[in-house]
Amino acid sequence: LAKARDERKCKIANLRRAGDEESFRLQQIKAQNSPLAGQSEDMYLGEADVAFACLPENVGPDEVLRNPALVATIPGHGTLRARVAAYRANNERLERAVGELRSKSRELEVKYRKTISLCTRVPEERIDDVLEGLWRAVDSEGGDVELGRVREFLTRVEGVDPRIAPAEFHRTRLLLYVVSNNSLFAKSQLHATRMISKPQPPSPAFQLNIPVLHSTMEAITWDVHTSSEELLVEVCKKAEKENGHYYNYGRGYVWVKLSDDITVKIGYLVKEQEARTQEFANKHADPTIVHVPRVYRFFDRNEPGDSSKKGYLFMEYVPGPTLEEVDLDTWTDIIPRMAQIIAHFGQIQGGQVPGPIGGGFAQGYLYSDDGADVTFASVSGFNAYLNRRLAVYQKSIDLSGCPLVLCHMDLAPRHFILQDDGTISLVNWNDAGLYPRFFEVRVLSYLQSPWYGTIEKPIRVQETVATFLGLTEKEERLMDLLDHTHNLTVAFVDYDGGAIGTAVRDAYQQLKGDEFPELIELSPQQYSETSALESKVCHIDFWAALYVSANASNRLAEGLTGGTSSSSYNRSDVLSFIWNEARYATTSDSVAANIQDLSEAARIAYSNTNGAVAFRAIPEGDAAAVSVFSNPWQLVSINLQPTTQGSRLIYNTLVIILVLLQEFFYLGTINGLYAQFKIYGRVRPSRIITARLIISVLYTFVGSLCTAGAIWAFRAGWHVDGRQFVLTWMVLWLFAHVNFLTFNVFSAWLPPPLLPMALVTWVMLNITSILLPFALSPGFYHWAYAMPTHAVYNILVDIWSHGCNPVLHYALPVLFAYEISSLALSMLGVYRRSHYGFLALEKEEKDFQAKVAAALESSRQESEESEGYEATRPGHGEEEDRATTASEGGEVAIPMHRRRTMTSQADREEMAGRIWRETTQLRDERSRNEADANYGGGPCFDLTFNN
Repeated sequence: LAKARDERKCKIANLRRAGDEESFRLQQIKAQNSPLAGQSEDMYLGEADVAFACLPENVGPDEVLRNPALVATIPGHGTLRARVAAYRANNERLERAVGELRSKSRELEVKYRKTISLCTRVPEERIDDVLEGLWRAVDSEGGDVELGRVREFLTRVEGVDPRIAPAEFHRTRLLLYVVSNNSLFAKSQLHATRMISKPQPPSPAFQLNIPVLHSTMEAITWDVHTSSEELLVEVCKKAEKENGHYYNYGRGYVWVKLSDDITVKIGYLVKEQEARTQEFANKHADPTIVHVPRVYRFFDRNEPGDSSKKGYLFMEYVPGPTLEEVDLDTWTDIIPRMAQIIAHFGQIQGGQVPGPIGGGFAQGYLYSDDGADVTFASVSGFNAYLNRRLAVYQKSIDLSGCPLVLCHMDLAPRHFILQDDGTISLVNWNDAGLYPRFFEVRVLSYLQSPWYGTIEKPIRVQETVATFLGLTEKEERLMDLLDHTHNLTVAFVDYDGGAIGTAVRDAYQQLKGDEFPELIELSPQQYSETSALESKVCHIDFWAALYVSANASNRLAEGLTGGTSSSSYNRSDVLSFIWNEARYATTSDSVAANIQDLSEAARIAYSNTNGAVAFRAIPEGDAAAVSVFSNPWQLVSINLQPTTQGSRLIYNTLVIILVLLQEFFYLGTINGLYAQFKIYGRVRPSRIITARLIISVLYTFVGSLCTAGAIWAFRAGWHVDGRQFVLTWMVLWLFAHVNFLTFNVFSAWLPPPLLPMALVTWVMLNITSILLPFALSPGFYHWAYAMPTHAVYNILVDIWSHGCNPVLHYALPVLFAYEISSLALSMLGVYRRSHYGFLALEKEEKDFQAKVAAALESSRQESEESEGYEATRPGHGEEEDRATTASEGGEVAIPMHRRRTMTSQADREEMAGRIWRETTQLRDERSRNEADANYGGGPCFDLTFNN
């Protein structure tokens, strides 16, 4: 970036200088030859002046008049004016560009001053004092400053303490990256100053004062062996707050430096088994081969508000850069030393119990993220566990005769520390334990990184270690059982027929195996055009297609001869591959990575076969030819649909699960409403079918729109358009409605206790049908072609990649088969539910009438008994009761009412109350019976109100 910016500034300066020179020359001509000479220079330029400006400088007006040939060479005044206008417009554009560059330069200068001030802690107003010296110090390295050589670099800078604290170390590393690699304002400003402005006097000698971050924990007295856990936790928190993390795994643990001798590893993934294994390795490892940090103490504690325990592992602090930061051009013995370390561990045995020392769950790349789900007690149990996992590939493994040795199981470059004396220290023993020694070699393939890319091939590291260990044929065969990538096929066409195609074949023979895709060579006569290969990939006949361009070997040979052939050589027209990243993106990425590895291996094979002859053909001193020899080709990727966004990982998992859960829970709500309002026994089945069909269509219409919108909201630069959005929406709508009807069939025909199991089974069957392509699964699992999720996912891939996954011929029939069959079974289920609903209502009505009749009969009998009792009373009906009232005139007889009238009214009220109680009881029993009846089965949620 800096080089390009400097070149642009240089071009601008050259153009301005050329413009000034041309303007000056024209002014001189005008002053000498123009009839307007002596007048103001700002006066309008006449036609004569413009014409004379096109003549040679030694030609005057008199000579022009005497020489008609010169007059004929002068362009017309219109042409000359257009040229002048274009020249002036070009000058204006250049001036605007210069102004914009100056404005951006000022903005960058402000940012860069703040960055350097942050890194060096030098005030912004004093940046100019240290800038020249810092630039010279960086340039003295002769190239980019490697991050792993920061400390070594700082020792040669005056005024800088090389014993820099972790936080300051990262700031200094950022500073060096800023100055050397990121083209910040130091170089750009100085280059611009030298090109456009006058050179500035050199700044004073470089003085970069970076203070060391001193810990204030000295006020706390603590001992790692004897102090309480509470005190040590407080020390760790204080150190973490002051010094930060000098290593952060980002998943389950961090590293905090407590002193120059002690560091602590903190996290929920830090377990006691790691401490035991690391202590075992420290005790048995040869320190002349590898250094394992000493373990001082371990404990775990429950943090407030957390159910899991956080582990604290105190160990020896090891200073130095990791192998990620080491220049392997300098340290060329790293790979052999790593092989020696693995071989040394392969001789350390610790018993016949697989896994971590002292027991515990196995962790690492060969297991899930949470590790193995069992604790292994013996080799036979471990063998049985592996065979259960390999059963899906219809293969088995036999560990008999394979001794258990110490394996680190995570030999990533970040876990190797290179000390000042050249000793290699190995840290992070959380995955380590006792395993067969080929396990360590097998795991190396999971740890491929740019660090390994500096070797001939990433797989060469694994082969180097395997050769150093001397694995037996049985161990190599068992190791190969853990990979089945070879089922992925890649087409190869050699349109060149020369040395490059031969190099590709030789490289494939070296890489061929279970962990590498199968390369199938096709005839160039059959596929005469690359479009035919693209069609093969588009029609999913192959995962990718690799081809060598026609006449590539001859062009490469000519490019090595020097001259214009070397300078015009096109590296991108040699080796290319076609692939579709939208189709199972993670699997396609692995195929692309393997093809990249094949390209690098082919380059090495070409050098081994033709390198000596090609090198002799290189002209001496021809840099272009040397560049062609060192980098003969660049693999060109023709990606039919780039799919790099992070959300691609959930397209075949979470998106499908959300659609299924939407339909299940909404169906439960509908069934709850139907049960609450007793719809099945009161409404005709045809109306119920129509209503439920309309409701399901509308709900899935909206739900699929939300799902498609969520996919589009997080597409993050994914090249898809509105047409694809509508097609995605329609496919998800059909898929959602299919699952709604399927769940409706489950609820109509399965007993209620089986419905949760049916839901989980349906979800698992659908998800597992699209997690991996069938090429990586045993043939038994090809029955998943019949699952609707597999059909809809492949249709979506077809839509997203513009038709490059043609599966509609079987995917749409699968979906419509589920749609029609589920709809038919759902309609029959409605009739079944309605039938049982009417039967239940009829039975309830009969029971209700019977109980009412029984209640009336009981009341009538009680009334008759009461009347009979009144009729049989002695003197009843004959005696007349009279009441006498004292008065002045005498006595008056008053007749009394019969008591049987009052008894009859009370009996009627009692009978009405009894009927009310019986009716209420029947209604409650009816509601309970309906809730428990088979006809109302299915996902059914209780509502918060009653009718």
